[in-house]
Amino acid sequence: MKYKDLRKKARNKFWIGISGTLVFGFTVLIAFLKSIHVSFKGQAVIGDTLSELIGTLINFIHSYTDFASIFWEKVWPILPILNPLHLLQESNYYFFTLVAVALFFYIQLQDSFWLSSKANKILREVEDEELKRDIKKQRGHIEGPRPDILELDINVSNPDPWFKRPLGILAIGLIVAVFGKVITSILGVNG
Repeated sequence: MKYKDLRKKARNKFWIGISGTLVFGFTVLIAFLKSIHVSFKGQAVIGDTLSELIGTLINFIHSYTDFASIFWEKVWPILPILNPLHLLQESNYYFFTLVAVALFFYIQLQDSFWLSSKANKILREVEDEELKRDIKKQRGHIEGPRPDILELDINVSNPDPWFKRPLGILAIGLIVAVFGKVITSILGVNG
């Protein structure tokens, strides 16, 4: 892979990863807060107090993110509610799907950082080699043209693919669970 292609790939993964992580991470956070707010509402004194505090926090976040009116008007009402007391509830599967998608984008962001660090390391090595060559040339030891770093072929050994890493395995597991639930719902199997 050429150096310029490596930089381009790192940049693309960064923008995809950061945008997806921000959007889906924010959605997961708000869905989690909504879940806590709904779960503790109507409970004992401590539960009601906690529900009110979380409701205040959600209103605070809403007041500072009112520019995302589409989220609050369209997405907020359909956000899945996590119910830890009934793990096989359908809304739990949707919540875990959101978490899996957020994890996928976070993994892309990690890949972009890894590729950028690899490219920077290679750039430093080439610059060090050029400096050594310039010093040797000034002393009259060698003559020759300088290499163009953008056209150098770079062997980039990638880390494990995203689906072999712990977060990737978790994301796949969540997606498989959701698909299993959908298939059992379609087939009418009760569990």
